[in-house]
Amino acid sequence: MLDQTLYDPAGSPLTVAAFAQYGRADEATNEIKTHASTGLQMNGLMADRPEDMTGLMASYVGFSDRPAAGFRDDYELAIEAFHAIQATHWLTLKPDFQYIVNPGGMGLNDATVVTLRAEITL
Repeated sequence: MLDQTLYDPAGSPLTVAAFAQYGRADEATNEIKTHASTGLQMNGLMADRPEDMTGLMASYVGFSDRPAAGFRDDYELAIEAFHAIQATHWLTLKPDFQYIVNPGGMGLNDATVVTLRAEITL
């Protein structure tokens, strides 16, 4: 796992950080043989909204080739974008968009997922 701040100037609310991770497993005993993901997180992208956060991510999952694993596709690829809006000191709204290629590796059509999450801090 790599997590690195790329941009954090003094006196500015804008920060940019990146992450990347990779994992591998023996496909003789695991249904998922590889996983890799990378992304960016930007805080304070808009000067008048310093507590908001914007993020982009891509994730790749490589499925086992063993017939017993039951996958019809070799991989799943997900691309995600979100924006967390700090509406009040106790409420965050997070619209999220995902596009998934080969969801679940089961031969399904590509999927678009749109959600809105509300986080309440008590």
